[in-house]
Amino acid sequence: MEGWYNVKEFGATGDGQTDDTDSIKKTVKAAGRSVVYFPPGTYRVSSTITVTDKDYFGCSLVGANAQAVHIIPLPSLKNKDSIFVFRGGSGAFSNVGIKNMTISGVNNVNDTATRCVGIYIDGQCFATFENVRLKRLKYGIWLHNQSNKAYSELNQFHQIELSFCENGIRLEQGGGAHSFHGNDFNNCYINVEAGQIGFNHVSGFFYNARFRLFMWAHSTEAVYVNADGNGVDNIGDITYESFKPGKFTGSGRFWFSGFIRGRGKPNNGINDQTTPQRPWEKVIACDNYWKSVPYANTDMKAGPISSHNKSLHGPLGFFQSLTKRNVESVLVNTYSGSSENGFYLGRSGYQKDETEAELGLFLSGRGDKIKSYYERPLSLENAKGINFRIGESKGFKLLAGQTVVGGGGNKYKWKDILPFQHMIAGRLFILDQEDDPKLITLLDIVWNKGTGEIKLVSEVLHKQYDRHEHLRARIRSDNPSTLEVGFNIQSDILLHWYFQGLIL
Repeated sequence: MEGWYNVKEFGATGDGQTDDTDSIKKTVKAAGRSVVYFPPGTYRVSSTITVTDKDYFGCSLVGANAQAVHIIPLPSLKNKDSIFVFRGGSGAFSNVGIKNMTISGVNNVNDTATRCVGIYIDGQCFATFENVRLKRLKYGIWLHNQSNKAYSELNQFHQIELSFCENGIRLEQGGGAHSFHGNDFNNCYINVEAGQIGFNHVSGFFYNARFRLFMWAHSTEAVYVNADGNGVDNIGDITYESFKPGKFTGSGRFWFSGFIRGRGKPNNGINDQTTPQRPWEKVIACDNYWKSVPYANTDMKAGPISSHNKSLHGPLGFFQSLTKRNVESVLVNTYSGSSENGFYLGRSGYQKDETEAELGLFLSGRGDKIKSYYERPLSLENAKGINFRIGESKGFKLLAGQTVVGGGGNKYKWKDILPFQHMIAGRLFILDQEDDPKLITLLDIVWNKGTGEIKLVSEVLHKQYDRHEHLRARIRSDNPSTLEVGFNIQSDILLHWYFQGLIL
């Protein structure tokens, strides 16, 4: 291919036995800012191949395809020695990268003595790594701001497979700057075994980045993500499949907009062992995940609503719209398996964790209970300032009855309906005597024996009935502890009534 530099034309054999290091280095030097091409073959290397050294531009390494091109280190490369190094000048656009090849370390999964680093990045920006496989290495990809003032930003990693490396992807601030801004890890497939970490954010500032990670844990000691650095304002998704529960560890921040989803048992295949530096913070947090912890010193745990607002026991989401003609409302839908399911209200203080929070109110999804966790009386207040207090006594009542009134001609005929001792405050509904009762009057009533007068706060009269014009409610003058109603019509009328409120 015109403009491409073939490593075999510079002496590389690709036979899996010969040390091809010098030939590859000669090709890189000759290519300058062009492309170094690797035909199918297995290339053994014994020392580091530096693609860029404090220069914005360099060459791009391109293999025939990832299945046919293999780069394998010789035993002289071990520990933190690197196969490929990209040490750019930080900040400028670049043409460098690696495409279409497999970089393999030791063949034996238990042999860690000769593992080395696959791709080392120190102050390189805008590089592209695509369709690369990295297997059984110490670190598959190591972003390490080690050089003076170096920062590694806006690199792209697409279609990357990382299998059984001690660290699949490692972000670490060395002696350089702290920024790992804008790196894009798209479709990275990571397998982790015991003692291995898929994505290890050791230190530095990881922000405004994007990632889409697919992970598999093959041991209970495998770590999906370790977060000791500061990772915020990122966008991403993590999809996992736990053959054994994988871990989350660290004490920093790994916060992003996106989802964590996957399969496995127990606890959905996640063993969250993170330890936040501040008890009110979370280490790993996204739209549908953070570590659930006991809430308000109860036996319940507080955590995020699960993925896509899906409840844990069925396809219906917790929050839904509820509509019909002239109805546009919000539905809170909970599982019917327990009478303790419903809508809880709580509160927490500034920089206080969940154990120091307080439960306030519970509304049962069954509709049979409203529970206040407040130790003092509960107040119900309407827009006009009428305040009903529940809890000071057993005075809150729901009462109903019927009485015959009328028959007095132009004079009112009164009937007692509600006796009380000190105070009455609530709502009185009065309906007519038909088989399908219609509301005649609705009264909001406050009466305090000390004030000596009744206050009809509001009165809703249904105009389709003229009976409301003859209906009155009052406190008996001779016994100011009884509410009575009366009608001034000729015939007796059976009234239905019910009262909701406080009687003391």
